[in-house]
Amino acid sequence: MVELGPLSDKNLWLILRSGTLFFDGRPHPVRAFTAAKTKPNQCRQCWRLGHSEAWCRQTNPVCGTCAQGHPSHHHHAVAPNAAQLCVLCKGAHPSWTRWCVNRHIQLAAQPPLPKKKPAKPSAASKRHASKVTAGSSTNVPSSTTEPSGDVVTHL
Repeated sequence: MVELGPLSDKNLWLILRSGTLFFDGRPHPVRAFTAAKTKPNQCRQCWRLGHSEAWCRQTNPVCGTCAQGHPSHHHHAVAPNAAQLCVLCKGAHPSWTRWCVNRHIQLAAQPPLPKKKPAKPSAASKRHASKVTAGSSTNVPSSTTEPSGDVVTHL
């Protein structure tokens, strides 16, 4: 894997659209990389876990640094001397800190969903796939053995 950067959005889009990047005179396939979501979804409006600001029911913003009623990006202008206070546990740290005890408790209560594994094809679908592959890619007859023991030739 190679990370490209910094590129303009236009150049990045052109490379991804072409699907090929030439490096050292040779073509290499490219695709966008999306990292698996490993951290919990934390709202930047109320700083609670489990939803994003787009789904937040709280109308007034809460500062993630001091838990007061102003947006976090205004903290240094509005309350520069306010002590750090976590919205989740009321500890003396910002609300986004990964080592917050309450954060770990909530994560344990709602662990991330496991990745979906592709279903293993059944014997019937394997037979069907071989029939489709044999029929569509070549004109060579193929034979399969049915569970009953009968040999079936496909043209």
